[in-house]
Amino acid sequence: MIKLISWNVNGRTGEALDKQADAIRSQSPHLLCLQEVTKGSEPPWRARLEEVGLEHIETSVGLVGAGRRYANLLASRWPLTLMPPSEFEIPYPEKVLSAVVAAPAAAFELHNAHLPPGSTRPLEKLATFEGIFERLARRARRPRLLCGDFYTPRAEQRDGTVVTWASKKHGGLRQRWEEAEG
Repeated sequence: MIKLISWNVNGRTGEALDKQADAIRSQSPHLLCLQEVTKGSEPPWRARLEEVGLEHIETSVGLVGAGRRYANLLASRWPLTLMPPSEFEIPYPEKVLSAVVAAPAAAFELHNAHLPPGSTRPLEKLATFEGIFERLARRARRPRLLCGDFYTPRAEQRDGTVVTWASKKHGGLRQRWEEAEG
């Protein structure tokens, strides 16, 4: 069995980052997908993760454009082969980080996504959902795993009904929003 942790670490540094890294270490994951890693937090994350055997590390820090600061990080006990960010037609290339994981049983694709917030970037969030769907809906030669922070759904009712953010706002985009989030 493979153990994966996906966590939005909220750009933390210093003591807060150390506590997060200790929590990860206590779980001994094979794979780790972090969201909201920054240029400043990447080096300490690398150091802490290498200490616990997650020595194969890739980030999207180098893709972060002007006015944005958050990137994704993948860490693995097994070799990673980074996939081109251009495979996803999305507004911000740092929002999806993908690699092929050379796990002992079989290789698979690992995709780590961090969607833009719909409250401030509604069109970009929709385009990111749509770009992820478009890319992952294609036939694949190997299994795929998608994880991350999608800022969705707004709620889930006891009967299993999902309430998207389209019901709260984005009136003119409601149908597109329901399709993208659903």
